[in-house]
Amino acid sequence: MINLHSAFLPSSVRLVQCALAILLTCSVSHGAEAEVLWRADISSQPHGSTEGFGPDTSIVQEGDLHYLSKKGPLQEVIFQEAGKGAAAWVNYRSTVRFRFSENCQMIIAVKDRGLERLDADYLWYYVAVNKTTLTTSIHHLKEKDSFEGDPRVGSDVELKSSGFPNLEPDTWITFSVDVGEKVLRVRLVLDSGEKGEWEFPVFPGTGGSRIVARAPVDISEFVIEQLPEPVMPKE
Repeated sequence: MINLHSAFLPSSVRLVQCALAILLTCSVSHGAEAEVLWRADISSQPHGSTEGFGPDTSIVQEGDLHYLSKKGPLQEVIFQEAGKGAAAWVNYRSTVRFRFSENCQMIIAVKDRGLERLDADYLWYYVAVNKTTLTTSIHHLKEKDSFEGDPRVGSDVELKSSGFPNLEPDTWITFSVDVGEKVLRVRLVLDSGEKGEWEFPVFPGTGGSRIVARAPVDISEFVIEQLPEPVMPKE
């Protein structure tokens, strides 16, 4: 049985809290599995390795867990290789599992430098989460392509006011974005069991995905999957 609670927020963003576990790393729809487009090779890297992940990063091992640790406070793009050759990507899921120690500012960039910019000319979207807020924002949009109050330009959701707890340090968090032609579906799952889902309208367009971190952070997984069905707005 699924308990589904919906609320329409002032920012026209819908939150859905599900008692059923949300499958983030392997999506199945009508028997079809998601295809992995790109995965960060973290688990097989030796402790201390710094090759190919981004500035001021290294692999750390805690027991059986390998994770990437970013120590510097400056904004950095992690896993630069992820978005290469991805201009035509659409209907995919980008997932990162992370934890922070003090400040939290994790960003998944989507629709990055893509195609099909017929309704609006822009470069990418940022989907960002910090301790208290989930935000979407379009970047380098031409002023002529939007109107005042257009929700496709960006939205802010206060986690607590939408029924989800604020993020706590030293806790692993799974953060994912399903990228459709005209919608982004964002999920947060905490190791303690809390799950949240939000939906944001966006301008049409394809494009790749990457991670941008603005504070020290640990990352145990980053994977991009092609979903078996189009990502459509929920009725």
